[in-house]
Amino acid sequence: MAIASVPASTLAQSGAAALATETLYLQVFVNGFDKQLIVRVDREGDTLYISGDDLDAIGIPPDALSAGVGGIALRNVPGLTYRYRALEQRLDLTIDPGKLRAQLLGSSAHETVEPSSDYGLALDYAIQVQDETITLTERLQRQRAPLVESRYGRLPVQSQSDVAEAYEVNNENATLGVELRFFGPFGLISTDGHAVMDSDEYRHIRDESFWTYSEVGSLRTYTVGDYISSSLDWSRAIRLGGARVSRNFELRPDLVTFPLPALGGTAVVPTTVDMYVNGIRQFSGQSNPGPFQFSDPPSLTGAGLVSIVYQDAFGRELTFTRPLYVDSRMLETGLSDYAAEVGYPRRNFGSSSSDYAQDPVGVGSLRYGVNDGLTLEGHTELARGLSNGGAGLLVALGQYGVLSAAAAFSDGGGTLTSLGYQFIAPQWSFDIYDRRAREGYRDLGTLEGVPVPDRLTRAGLTLSFAQTQSLTFTYARQQASATGGSRIASVGYSASWFSSRLSLFVNAFEDLDLDDSGGVYLGANYSFDNRVSIDTSFSRYGDERTATVGASRPVDYDLGGFGWKVAAEAGNESYRRGAGRLDYRGRYGDWTAFAQRVQSEGSEYTQSGLFGTGSFVYMGGELFASRAIYDGFALVSTDGQPDVPVLRENRLLGRTNRRGYLLVNDLPAYRTSRLAIDPLTLPVDMSVAKESIYANPESRAGVLVEFTLDRYRGATAIIVDEDGSPLPAGTRATLDTGESALIGFDGQVFFPVLQPMNRLRVDTDDGNCIAEVPFDERQAMQTIGPFVCTPVSAP
Repeated sequence: MAIASVPASTLAQSGAAALATETLYLQVFVNGFDKQLIVRVDREGDTLYISGDDLDAIGIPPDALSAGVGGIALRNVPGLTYRYRALEQRLDLTIDPGKLRAQLLGSSAHETVEPSSDYGLALDYAIQVQDETITLTERLQRQRAPLVESRYGRLPVQSQSDVAEAYEVNNENATLGVELRFFGPFGLISTDGHAVMDSDEYRHIRDESFWTYSEVGSLRTYTVGDYISSSLDWSRAIRLGGARVSRNFELRPDLVTFPLPALGGTAVVPTTVDMYVNGIRQFSGQSNPGPFQFSDPPSLTGAGLVSIVYQDAFGRELTFTRPLYVDSRMLETGLSDYAAEVGYPRRNFGSSSSDYAQDPVGVGSLRYGVNDGLTLEGHTELARGLSNGGAGLLVALGQYGVLSAAAAFSDGGGTLTSLGYQFIAPQWSFDIYDRRAREGYRDLGTLEGVPVPDRLTRAGLTLSFAQTQSLTFTYARQQASATGGSRIASVGYSASWFSSRLSLFVNAFEDLDLDDSGGVYLGANYSFDNRVSIDTSFSRYGDERTATVGASRPVDYDLGGFGWKVAAEAGNESYRRGAGRLDYRGRYGDWTAFAQRVQSEGSEYTQSGLFGTGSFVYMGGELFASRAIYDGFALVSTDGQPDVPVLRENRLLGRTNRRGYLLVNDLPAYRTSRLAIDPLTLPVDMSVAKESIYANPESRAGVLVEFTLDRYRGATAIIVDEDGSPLPAGTRATLDTGESALIGFDGQVFFPVLQPMNRLRVDTDDGNCIAEVPFDERQAMQTIGPFVCTPVSAP
């Protein structure tokens, strides 16, 4: 039977007289839908008041409403009509769905907790032992790529001579790398390095040492010590030792930093909502009546069509489709990204512990989203004998890609310009970029011996077809005044069949500035059901030809165990190579034993060795061994109870040790994870207050997750009358502590907590009786008795 709503100025009395002041706890319905909420409502005369928090929980934003002493008067909510139904203790609210807060659909709508870090120490190690050292020339045999490039972006520049020197310094029979971290609410202190050992030499080299602290609310990170300087796509980074303050979007993985319209709709009835991106369903979930939005952005890069499908009040399927273009390089309107740094350039990294420049430098970078179609950039570098600054922009061209441009200037009249365009679509993509330095343009990398290339041009076209096949054309030109230049053109083809079991790769390339510099690579891979795969390849570069065949079975990442890989190569000029490795992943680390034999014209060697990684963690007063920890982690405690299964998102991680601990070594930082234990595996006399706990560790730090277990100190008592007959079911029994319970069949009543001597009062239809119930802890969770309930004479 439908009951019409009434204006907010009128309150139906429902046949009951209005009270001057009355507190009610009512079930709430919004637009006829049960919100599954019981809220407190204060009634004064003909006015109903509700708290702002409860109104917000219902889905009505209280932001613009003023709350009195008793809360917010429902009559003051614009557009709201309501009815109080006294008999059902129910409150019916009717409001325009557009005025309700949108429901969030997706994983980001799940419960989250603030990132945290408990006090602890972690030591990561990597050890390698080899019986034969191999020179860099031998290792790079039949490889044509340079050791490093004149890198742009976040990787630091490093000269080939520095790389070669670091290799030779560390090319010994035994190498031990160690990173020590001390973490807590104060942040993270880290230092790492490596020791190289030979029969007659030992040397330790420090790599990086720093303190870092992050503020999640402001998305700001402070660093003091060694770090890599900030950079943009058209500038270069170097290693510095100093101080930095920067924006850090990694602190909020759920934050969408690029422009993206809100995707959602309004459901009239409870309905299933599906989101399709380029015809592939990426989300399916339930929505209650009212507006809804997707909390997670669609997995889309470039151009695409997003379709939202749900049902209307008549059960008809509604589909709304809109085109989108997503480029993660753009910034959301009003969002900024920045870094301000000062320090001393680091030199000979990897071969020297403390080689810093004598003079400090300063670096600053800034990006700002002016609007959804324009992002501005700026970068500056200052040092003794160098001043450098530039600006850039990214312009979104609607559904037609993104245009980028930048210009930078250095003292002495040097200039750098860059211009690029990128368009990505499901069937094809195109990218072109050109960067040129003129008039002796310099940056901090130049001062460290790595000049800026005079020109860097690249262009690429990729065509995708038949769902699993693609064809790629690329052109790259680099020109450096000191080393000359190159113009490389290539064409590639890749395909997969049989649910990606069989894959094929073909690539042909040529340096247009060198004679006889063409090459081709052909490779194929086939995977079997048991994780075993076989691969084969053929390559030619100039006069060199190499054929390879191999097989492998990787280690199961979660379960661990053994894995292996074997390979054989053969080529002209008597080149032969055979190699094999055996991998083992255990609870306390990863280990690899390897061996190879290489023979070529003028060179022949055999090498074997062992490589292993792992961690030691001191936390909660305990020392643990673990696999290597590269991100956040958690120490789970089950109150001393051993052999308790621990799960993350319903996936078994392991069981607690004999002291009731399990170290979870791969918990993602700044992401809320649900850790749980299975209460069915606990002893019958134990209970857990919370079966699951949400944890969110900070980067490379740990959190302590404690499951509090209680042991039942109670039992089931059999209560009988003086004739030995069980007291009737449904009779209430009360302990002298005040705790009461209903007697069940056969006179049995359960109390979770009992004292050594308990006085039990039972209220029967014939009067009251008293039973004395002794209890021994060894009787926990057992049935004890019978105990006679002696009638109490009336006073």
